Amino acid sequence: MSIPKKNWLIKLRCFGMVIKSFSMKQGPENLIKFLRKNYLGARFGSVYKAGFCGYWIDRKLRVTGIKNIGTNSHQFSFSFHVFFVYVF
Repeated sequence: MSIPKKNWLIKLRCFGMVIKSFSMKQGPENLIKFLRKNYLGARFGSVYKAGFCGYWIDRKLRVTGIKNIGTNSHQFSFSFHVFFVYVF
């Protein structure tokens, strides 16, 4: 996740299938609000490319119960920033 980016690319996956792909205004609060509104009662996990200053997002998501993995930017081979959210 790139902190300076205005929008995040979100890919929602369930049982290995992409169920929704969209762009949204950055911020963990916006993502949490969207997930709770549209997937009431679901459990979530996420993976994103954190970079050197993106681990604060990890902490915010974990507090709300989203199991999250913030990885360093060298673990992904693509150059764009994607936030993968898994719906259980």
